[in-house]
Amino acid sequence: MTPSPLPYNRNWLLTAGINLCIVALLGCLLRYLFVGDVPGLDYRNVLHAHSHFAFGGWLMLVLITLLTAAFVPQERWRTRRYNRPFWTGQVACVGMLCSFPVQGYGAVSIAFSTLLIIASVWFAIIFIKDSRTTAYAFPLKWARWALIYMLLSSVAPFTLGPIMATGNSGTPLYYNAIYFYLHFQYNGWFTFAVLSLFFYTLERQQIQFNKAAASQAFRWLNIACIPAYLLSVLWTQPPAVVYVLAGIAAGMQVAGTVYLISSIAPGRAQLQHWLNGWGLVLWSIAGIAFISKVLLQLMSAWPLAAKWAYHYRSFIIGYLHLVLLGFITCFLLGYLIQHGMLRITGKVTRLLLVVFLAGLFANEAVLFAHGMVSLLGGYLAGVNILLLAAALLLFAGTLGIAGGIRGRRGFLPGNTS
Repeated sequence: MTPSPLPYNRNWLLTAGINLCIVALLGCLLRYLFVGDVPGLDYRNVLHAHSHFAFGGWLMLVLITLLTAAFVPQERWRTRRYNRPFWTGQVACVGMLCSFPVQGYGAVSIAFSTLLIIASVWFAIIFIKDSRTTAYAFPLKWARWALIYMLLSSVAPFTLGPIMATGNSGTPLYYNAIYFYLHFQYNGWFTFAVLSLFFYTLERQQIQFNKAAASQAFRWLNIACIPAYLLSVLWTQPPAVVYVLAGIAAGMQVAGTVYLISSIAPGRAQLQHWLNGWGLVLWSIAGIAFISKVLLQLMSAWPLAAKWAYHYRSFIIGYLHLVLLGFITCFLLGYLIQHGMLRITGKVTRLLLVVFLAGLFANEAVLFAHGMVSLLGGYLAGVNILLLAAALLLFAGTLGIAGGIRGRRGFLPGNTS
């Protein structure tokens, strides 16, 4: 079925697509550091560059592009009013990309991290003001809360400097500050932004959904978001009451997910008819990954599971990539295809998207297999080579994605040159 065109800023989207390629390339470098040596490079510093650039350079910028296209009038987002925070964010991300591998958390990298936070606050303020006239009130509610959680997550980076300066680097306080940032990025900002775009699509395409159930989904997921942070601190073996509260929050997330699934039941046939082949595949993967995310969080409320996650880091890394790649990125790629922003039609781009998905599945399979084997007291032979191979597949796939974005020049009336 022909995708539904949606005006967008092509330069913004292409920038985000190129950044995705850089994120994948850094992932290859991280995996290579387990099998080889690069003089002068510290694994942890490269990891900081990888994660910060993934969150800011890929996800933040692509979500800015899509949220403005969905909820802000063209005459506003095509002006310097939005170009300034977008390109300020890009400068900040490039600065972090260059400084983190050299110094880790230092004066320069922290300065660029702060600049990214300034850009995000800048965007949030003008977006909330300019989106008031949109006809899509329910999806906008998800988007605004996504921005609130984005701003809440930004509190954590400001605490890392004082924590490290007082000699607490590597302590539970240090790691819990990082988990605070990760939680409100993954489960707040990214998740609510994705669901905003999902319900925007349903309303824009006039696909039926149960508004009452969708409102309940919003309510339960929103109420659960803040206390669900407690799931991230269970590795410290806190008092029993913390386990109880974390379990309740995880249960509320499950309830919200059940309402979410039931809300789309009335229009499921319409949605499947509207989705083309790749859109259906990618959104199906995203849906499975989202449900898996919620169930894994529920499982993590069990003290023994929380202990496993702490001792076997393959589980944590697998979970983070499940959410970042399986849920969020696959949803966004499907969204881009369905709204005419990404073309996967030529043999090369189709092949590279298959390669990307193969890398995704291989990465998850190896990480969780390694975690299970380690849990049973064994060791998965060749695990680092397998993970490097998966990273190379992901990188090759992102080249096709960026190429598909470049191929849309002049296709839509909202393109900018």
